[in-house]
Amino acid sequence: MENNIEIGDFPLPQQTYTARCIGCIFKTSQKGNPMYEQTWEITTPTANWRGKTYKCAGLQFTNWLTLTEKGKDNNEKFLKKMQLQDVSLDANNPTPEKFLGIGASVALVGAERRHKSKVENADGSFTEEDLLDADGKPVVTYNIELLRSVGFLGRNKAHDAAVSF
Repeated sequence: MENNIEIGDFPLPQQTYTARCIGCIFKTSQKGNPMYEQTWEITTPTANWRGKTYKCAGLQFTNWLTLTEKGKDNNEKFLKKMQLQDVSLDANNPTPEKFLGIGASVALVGAERRHKSKVENADGSFTEEDLLDADGKPVVTYNIELLRSVGFLGRNKAHDAAVSF
């Protein structure tokens, strides 16, 4: 029996999945650096976790390629592995459209995220505490993290995903 459960309900098992890039924007990071923000969609149909099979095709995750001198070598390795050497690493000439339609094997994992709430102390300072559900248990969801790109699988030239600058 196959369950259809959203990513927030179970941690995506660490393994290799197939995915495709369905969107890419060029923007400024929170630290002020230029970056490509890519939206990927898992195309592997199912994943097994704790003896059950879950539908995972269609789940999405985000990958960021920040254009800094520190990350230049890693960016170049990622782009080479994905056969994207024509992507511009020049912040003055971004090419987000080059990511669209790329299919890849990627190593992913579901990363636990504990939700926090700020609590004011008697002295007026604040501390963070786990947000609790109605049963007093911490509220936990799971995000998808890209561990590494394994390899390029192809490009769908007819892909019509969104691109913006």
